[in-house]
Amino acid sequence: MIDEEYYEEEEAPRQPPLYLLTGLVIGLLLGLLISLVIAPVQVVDTSPFLLKAADQDTYRLLIARAYQAGGNLERARARLGLLRDSAMPQTLADQALRLQSAGGSETDIRALAELAAALSAPQSAVLTQPPGLPTSPPAGSGDLPGTPQTFPTLDLNQAVWTATPLPTPTSPPPTPRPTFTPRVQPSPLPTLGAPFELAEQSPLCEANQPQPRLLIEVQDSSGKPVPGIAITVAWDGGIETFFTGLMPSISLGYADFDMQAGVVYSLRVGELSETINGLQAPTCGEGNAAFPGSLRLLFRQR
Repeated sequence: MIDEEYYEEEEAPRQPPLYLLTGLVIGLLLGLLISLVIAPVQVVDTSPFLLKAADQDTYRLLIARAYQAGGNLERARARLGLLRDSAMPQTLADQALRLQSAGGSETDIRALAELAAALSAPQSAVLTQPPGLPTSPPAGSGDLPGTPQTFPTLDLNQAVWTATPLPTPTSPPPTPRPTFTPRVQPSPLPTLGAPFELAEQSPLCEANQPQPRLLIEVQDSSGKPVPGIAITVAWDGGIETFFTGLMPSISLGYADFDMQAGVVYSLRVGELSETINGLQAPTCGEGNAAFPGSLRLLFRQR
């Protein structure tokens, strides 16, 4: 009985060591101070798809400028592939629209439009054969072109050792001539300096359309849509320039412009084309059911 009372009196309530908690808090504060202020983390040589939205816009614009200067579509496609964007043509078109709304450079807008149009165009698969390979069997053989040739297998007992003659000083080996590998030239773009003529003009009446528009299609002399063509629309009190090819899902040569009912517009396609005057939204319907419609214009290169 005496021992039990003695041990009960000796036991005291245990308290957690406060210095451990204090050290943990100080360590966390020092770690945050070092990682955020003294030596923050700097990302170097990161992947393009990890860049911020503004930096990705700069990356795409630089690729568009390089494509406009050199015309190497495969290199531009490989560089854009690092962004891991499955809808790259539409992304380029949206960037061109944002740049146009912000009053950016017309050269940059055209470069983005041309690259978006080039990526939207169907690819033509071209099969190339490495130089130096025969394209047809030797003369007198009955094999078809492109089929592998078979040779008889000799028995080891029939093998005959033949000494390889050494070259003599009087007959030096022929000096190999340098071979020329032709470069792949980019597809020529349409002649942007040639003027465009108004080929068709027709009204378009759609009752569910909220606002009348100018629907413009630009084609070259062969009827193919042409992207990157500047279109200037002027009216009393305003002027605006936009480009074809910013809506590749519709057409590479398509562009549109929102009109106001009762306003007369002037339009010019390209730099050397004639100005089309007196354009305004047509009146569709009659009486109380009348509403302003859109206007479709087709321009074709001479």
